[in-house]
Amino acid sequence: MKTQVDPAFIESDHATGKHLVKCGKVGRPPINLGLDVSECLFHLRSTLDYIAHRLGDVHSTPIPRTDIKELRKPEFPIFGDRAPHTGEWEKKIGRAHPDAINIIKSVQPYLSGDFAVHPLWVLHELNNIDKHRMITPCVMSRVVKDIRVVKGRFKRASIPYRGAVVDGAIICTVETEIEADFKPEIEVELSIDVGFDDTPVVPYESIRGWLEFILKFIKRNIIGPLQPFL
Repeated sequence: MKTQVDPAFIESDHATGKHLVKCGKVGRPPINLGLDVSECLFHLRSTLDYIAHRLGDVHSTPIPRTDIKELRKPEFPIFGDRAPHTGEWEKKIGRAHPDAINIIKSVQPYLSGDFAVHPLWVLHELNNIDKHRMITPCVMSRVVKDIRVVKGRFKRASIPYRGAVVDGAIICTVETEIEADFKPEIEVELSIDVGFDDTPVVPYESIRGWLEFILKFIKRNIIGPLQPFL
């Protein structure tokens, strides 16, 4: 995260009133960061599965260690793009206390307004990408927070909300009304962070921010309410 204080510079064509806000040189994420993020995702997801097993062992008779087939069934359910079938609930958490099952049902992503950004679904999808396709890709990403025209009249701005940061990349374009008396001055407030690379899930968004969000959700909405049944 050791980047220059102001990673943006502006190339202006005052004759047309068009200004390109570009990225300067910034640092790169450590090569091994993807592995560290993958470990975080793995342990967060495993925590949920441990909870599913524990709930069943406490409420029902523990599964014998020799019964491999039954030991493979318990799993913390995460359903986002559809509601689960009755048989899926029974297989994954049917051995748990009914009240514990209701708590788990209440936090399912498919019940939210937008399951794609629900913390459990984001964890589920990122963990699947890591397990089956690739180590979590990381990149320096950007967020444009604010654009101010100090001198001149603001006309319009085109802002790519997020994206990878590379030297010379266009962050946004700003267009101002042409003023005869003075050249416009533009200030851009830009945030640089380590984000997920171009993935189907939360592309270019803050890795640290999402990991903290997922962790807090698990503590507050799952571990806390389920504590009496563990």
